[in-house]
Amino acid sequence: MARLLENYRVFSMEPQESTVSGGCRIQRLALHRHSELLRSTGTHRHSHDQILIYLRGGGNVRIGENIHDVAAGTVILLPAECSHQFIRHSRRNPLCMVVDFLSEEKLPISIQRPGTFRMSMLRK
Repeated sequence: MARLLENYRVFSMEPQESTVSGGCRIQRLALHRHSELLRSTGTHRHSHDQILIYLRGGGNVRIGENIHDVAAGTVILLPAECSHQFIRHSRRNPLCMVVDFLSEEKLPISIQRPGTFRMSMLRK
């Protein structure tokens, strides 16, 4: 797994203190960029909740049995233990901000498409 992370994790930060807001505790912030070597991740799941914010590139995300198109600006909320996989289609190496967190409540899967918020504000 460590070798795989070398191929796409650009940045990762774990808060020194427990960051709690609205019943959520942030575990890690990370920036992932898929390299030419990584066209797809394997199907996997996490014991924590996760927010994926696609900043560049595109492809598909398989969530359970459903496949969703993703492009720059797509935001996905994945609850803990939700099976998912990214499949790259874009020539540009995808860049994705990842927020790993724990929530006190069960969260639903949520997908917000580009245009829901301004990309320029997000990149700042």
